[in-house]
Amino acid sequence: MRHPMFRPYRCKTCGHRMRLDGDYCDQCGALKHPDQSLAIWLAWLLAGAGMLFAAFVAVWVVAKVFM
Repeated sequence: MRHPMFRPYRCKTCGHRMRLDGDYCDQCGALKHPDQSLAIWLAWLLAGAGMLFAAFVAVWVVAKVFM
């Protein structure tokens, strides 16, 4: 598990490192950019997994029909 003060994001305004659990920059007070939200990344990850699953099912169906 990572340290609770782990700072993976840079502020889009001043470049200061932002905390993972914070909603704003500690240095300039700017709000975290929407693409830096963990929920946004999880939604993209789930959407990508869904697309891969749909492609797998499509290939499986085509293989069953033509073989």
